[in-house]
Formats: sequence, structure tokens, C-alpha cells
Amino acid sequence: MSEPMFPVVSRTFTVELVKRFGEWNNDNNMLHYDDDAAREAGFPHPIIHSPLSASLISEAARDLFGTAWVCGGILTLRFLRPVYVGETVTTGGTFKSLDRSGDEPRAVYEVWAAKPNGEKVIVGEASAARPAVA
Repeated sequence: MSEPMFPVVSRTFTVELVKRFGEWNNDNNMLHYDDDAAREAGFPHPIIHSPLSASLISEAARDLFGTAWVCGGILTLRFLRPVYVGETVTTGGTFKSLDRSGDEPRAVYEVWAAKPNGEKVIVGEASAARPAVA
């Protein structure tokens, strides 16, 4: 029995999306919105909020695990590089193991988000109750 593939989800993080996210979470740090502020902070361009980039992996995990993701999914991430406003990022992942230590088996996936050139910007693990397999 083989485990399902981790879903591929892509998103371009537009100025509008970053602005809406900043309004929602009340993050007005100008390094997300202004070229000069970003450069002053050491970045060549405004960067997107880390939780916004992480949401892409969570969305893919939700697509894989369904309700089990919403009701008990675990996501551990390490942010490797910034994502700049206007860049596109795509998720990826591979099945790692089946954890049978709890009440029900949990599928564990190594996950990442990468830029089009393959440069990984986030790496980590996602796990939840094992999804139905065909």
C-alpha cells in the first residue's frame, strides 16, 4: 500500500495579498511594504510575512489530510530564506514514515516550499492521522 503524494500548491505573493495579510494580523512593519525599509533591514526587496509563506504548506497538508489536518495536524517548519513580494513559491513533500506510537497511525511527510529555481525557502515535517489511500 503506497501513501498519497504530498499536494503541489503554488502561489505568487502579490503586493495586494501581503497588504491584506498585514491588515489582518496588524503587522505594519514596513519591511513588508517599502523598498527603502526592506533595504535598511538588509533585504533587497520587501519580504512577505513568514506565516503567510507557511500557510501554503498548511494548505497543501489540508488538501492531503482533510479533516484530520484541521483536527490534529502537526506542522514543524524551519525558514531558510526570505520570500520577496512578487515571487512564486511551490510546495513539495515526500512520505517519510508511518508513526504508530499513538491511538491511530499518523502519516509523516517531509515538506518544503521552493522558488521556481528549486531553492528551498522552508523545510519541515507535516503529520496527521493517516489519509485514506486508494
